[in-house]
Amino acid sequence: AGEPDRYSFPNHQSTAGGFRDRREGLSHRLTLHQAAGFKPPHKRVPPLEAIPKERGELYALKLLIGELSIPAFRVSRSLRTPFLFKLTMRPLMLIYKRKELRFLFMTNLFSKLTRHFLRLKLRSSSKNFYSL
Repeated sequence: AGEPDRYSFPNHQSTAGGFRDRREGLSHRLTLHQAAGFKPPHKRVPPLEAIPKERGELYALKLLIGELSIPAFRVSRSLRTPFLFKLTMRPLMLIYKRKELRFLFMTNLFSKLTRHFLRLKLRSSSKNFYSL
């Protein structure tokens, strides 16, 4: 009775990441449409000026996967071979997952290093303050 249920706490980081991905992904697509000379429909999210290169690569790969999955599914369905769809899409999904994990690892590492150096800086500044 005293232990919390592990399923009762929402994962706020995951939810925030999902919303960020939707917002930034849409902004990135709007930017790509504008760059291609199309006038995208009005959205609540403005086109992005700049995003990290790695995140842009992830969004571009996601678009490619989306575009290739439709014809791959149609062919697989017409031949009645679901395995063909998996065989076609698996290499792209593995590339995407590898890039995503690398990006998340580097982002997480940078965050941890930044927090660590900020703590060290605060400690050293408080020691200097009290030693006066």
